[in-house]
Amino acid sequence: MATVGGRPISAADLAEGARKIYGAPVDAEHLDGEKRKKVLDGLIAAELLGLEGESRGLDQAPEIRRELEVLERKLLAEEYFARQVWAGIEVTEEEIRARYEEWGAGDQRHLAHILCASEEEAEEVLAELARGGDFAELARTRSRHAESMPYGGDMGFLRRGMVLPEIAAAIWSAEVGQVCAQPIHTRLGYHVVKVLGRRGQSLEEQRADLKQRLETEKKLARQQTCWGQLQERYRLRWNPEVAAEMARREELPADQSLFSWQGGQLKAADYLRRAQVPQPVFSDSAQIHRLAERLAMEDLASLEARTLGYGELESIRRQLGSKRKELLGERLFELATAEGEDAAQQLRTFYEQHRDRYRDPESQGRPLELDEVQEAVRRDLATTRMDAFIDSLRQRYKGEIKISEPWPER
Repeated sequence: MATVGGRPISAADLAEGARKIYGAPVDAEHLDGEKRKKVLDGLIAAELLGLEGESRGLDQAPEIRRELEVLERKLLAEEYFARQVWAGIEVTEEEIRARYEEWGAGDQRHLAHILCASEEEAEEVLAELARGGDFAELARTRSRHAESMPYGGDMGFLRRGMVLPEIAAAIWSAEVGQVCAQPIHTRLGYHVVKVLGRRGQSLEEQRADLKQRLETEKKLARQQTCWGQLQERYRLRWNPEVAAEMARREELPADQSLFSWQGGQLKAADYLRRAQVPQPVFSDSAQIHRLAERLAMEDLASLEARTLGYGELESIRRQLGSKRKELLGERLFELATAEGEDAAQQLRTFYEQHRDRYRDPESQGRPLELDEVQEAVRRDLATTRMDAFIDSLRQRYKGEIKISEPWPER
């Protein structure tokens, strides 16, 4: 479709760009001229930002290189598992039927519950229900079960094996609409339970879920076997004292290794950067071990993938290239829209020049003051600056942009 600095933008790139812009799969070949131009302009802008970022040396910035390395490891590990570990997994009809029976042949209950800390509290809830209280409202105000509380205690349809045994024994034969007369005691506390419905799903209705669950179980089993082999091959060593130090939070041992292996290691600093959970430092070092183990497995699988040449796969190079352009674009956006010492005056000037944009639709178009729309003005100013910056790149690199017209024939 086009080239920018010798880098091609293909019809496949255009189709993917259209999908991102319009939110659904789009046959790029049948895009009308205006939409096609919008998508192609965006792809060209991304390539121009990439060229400019490289010319400034931004692609060598440590934070950008580090993020690309993390993504590459992840993509290589995924490719390794898909090709070497999970390939050939099949689920038979006999396995599906056996699991259907194991899951209760489709017999399910639609349950709602209110979790209480004590039996006395549960009795109070039952008393309120007896006086005409609304179950859903009581669940929202009294339940201690964070997951279901916002939904009025609704747990959805569950098969018997998904319900705590004490609850299943008490309610499985109950009528629809019935609230269990007594609080049900489990390891979680005291439950007030209501049966909202019941249903029986056929094998065909559950087939997709059954197959997916069986496939997942087989993948996990093979993954565990592979993990054992990788540990042995790379002589993996777990350092529990480092995890214990992290759990005590005395001082984060950033330069020490949680895992080490032949030719590499997972430092505590890498763990903290890659964990992708809100609070990766747990008080229980066993939780740190589980999360660190997943990262170490990703590292070792990516090493295996690299030896098999997967790093040269087009799909991986394409995803890395796309991420690289995205990171360079973000950095250039920060630079192009950075506020200077006279930021307040620039904001005021932009507001005065575009004042008609900022009117209150609920009060007959009353002009809004700057302090009422300051964030919106700041965003619009940043967008205008970025648009001007990209236009300047189009001029600077215009000799590097080649567009193929008309649309190529099949």
